[in-house]
Amino acid sequence: MSDIVLFDASSIAYYRHFSRQKRPEGLTAAQWIEDFTKRSGAAHVYVVGDSPRNWRTSLAPEYKQHRPARPDEVSQELASLSTWAQWTEIPGYEADDTIAVLVNEHPGDRIVIVANDKELHQLVSSRVLVYDPVRDFSFDEDAVRGKWECSPTQMRTMLALMGDKSDNVPGVPGVGQKRAAQVAARLPWSDVCRAMADKDVKALMDVGLSSTLADMVVTYTATVVRNYELVGLKGVRP
Repeated sequence: MSDIVLFDASSIAYYRHFSRQKRPEGLTAAQWIEDFTKRSGAAHVYVVGDSPRNWRTSLAPEYKQHRPARPDEVSQELASLSTWAQWTEIPGYEADDTIAVLVNEHPGDRIVIVANDKELHQLVSSRVLVYDPVRDFSFDEDAVRGKWECSPTQMRTMLALMGDKSDNVPGVPGVGQKRAAQVAARLPWSDVCRAMADKDVKALMDVGLSSTLADMVVTYTATVVRNYELVGLKGVRP
């Protein structure tokens, strides 16, 4: 049993939208959240929304711009959820950032994050789980390592190197998830930065990259550094 459940509103709205395309009689997002809340027995629930404007689009105007228009049903569900007392939104922040803020503001509580979003796996710890409703699977620390081949705290470096196609964040050409995780698991971010700044190809080769890929990482230093900012979660209120 968790103390707090944090729902990513957009993630749940899309999940239920696609589920109801297959089974129109299925639960709406609001009904699904109510049902999950009852079954969880959580003392506190937050339904977390995205701010209409956020800092990532200022840093990278192309961020998420490749996505199709939001379906009307999803927009209607989010409009309805935004009237709930449990609705939580921080101006300028995406839901991921606000969820990170709430995790940090409740350091002694057991928390379940309900979302289909790999960036949130960065928050997994001994007291924080991410439940993915699409896969019907809960990610604890071992599950994150099993899926991504690095720890939750190393995921930010991995994502900075590989990028995130779902968010239109390009990575280093040729560096996929496995190679990025290999670097992240063996080199702290500060050492990755040092290797890129010093053009120390050997340091990157020592953790398993080929000379070609190590050269590419150095060449794309600006992209990697920007990505590290984009994929990170703010975790504190502005």
